[in-house]
Amino acid sequence: MSVLSSVLSTRSVIFRRLFSVVVLALVAEQAWAGSTVAATNFDDLAPGTATFTVGGPDFSATFSGGEVGNLASPPLYDTPPLVYLLSGAGAGGAGTVGLIEFSSPAASVSFNALNAANGQATIAVFGVDDALLTSVPVTADVAADLEADFAFTSEALGAAIGSITITNPGPATPPNPPYITVIDSFSATAVPTPSAAAAGMLLIAGLAARRRSGQAA
Repeated sequence: MSVLSSVLSTRSVIFRRLFSVVVLALVAEQAWAGSTVAATNFDDLAPGTATFTVGGPDFSATFSGGEVGNLASPPLYDTPPLVYLLSGAGAGGAGTVGLIEFSSPAASVSFNALNAANGQATIAVFGVDDALLTSVPVTADVAADLEADFAFTSEALGAAIGSITITNPGPATPPNPPYITVIDSFSATAVPTPSAAAAGMLLIAGLAARRRSGQAA
């Protein structure tokens, strides 16, 4: 075999291996395609929207119990102009509860939360079996406060996340002004599905096989 033929043959083998790796990578990417992330800063929703879903067909988060609104107060926004509000309204609004439900188990959830007038709302995180995983108070009264940033992960909690409630501590009786709990900059990621995990393993196996093949050659 001539030197030129040998070089061409080697390049052909390299090309086939690279092509195979690319195909495997695309398979893994397609398994993760669709919405494995559900995120919103609420700015693309109409003020007054009470129940809505963000994300895609593979993973989504549905909000209920509150409404999208504008407080016209910059310190209460992480990303203005709109936020998700839970507001008490005298006796009828005391203890208003907002609910965030995930269409499939969530691996991580993060958002900015504060309570105007520092009424200490409560965030409760539940597993897919509705078991309480953790409960924490909302003590910040401005969005810039470090305590306004919340992050929950299935790894830290020991279980995947199924839903979250935010309880607003509205005053029991008028004429006390109602407290308002503000949620902004929401993001959640899905627990990897078996197909995505399998695709990832396939990619790793393919890369390992290509490496062994190259060493053998």
